[in-house]
Formats: sequence, C-alpha cells, structure tokens
Amino acid sequence: MIIKQLEIGYMDNFCYIVGCEDTRKSLVIDPDSGKIHSTPDEAAG
Repeated sequence: MIIKQLEIGYMDNFCYIVGCEDTRKSLVIDPDSGKIHSTPDEAAG
C-alpha cells in the first residue's frame, strides 16, 4: 500500500494519493474538489 500526502496551494490544503503496489491501481483524494479520481483499468495492465 502506498499513501502519499501532498500539500497543494498556499492555504495548507492537502490531497492524497493511495495506491496498491500489486495491482498498480491508484486513486487521488482531493477534498477541495469534492471528488475522488482513480486510475482507469487499462492503466493497471
């Protein structure tokens, strides 16, 4: 399991990248946008 915290912008906003080393799938959690973005299935292949 990979978990990275990234500080974005000037107001100490954080986003997170969470990934699996085995499946090579990941997602980005950006609380500011209110969305979770994941890698497409073909990217894991």
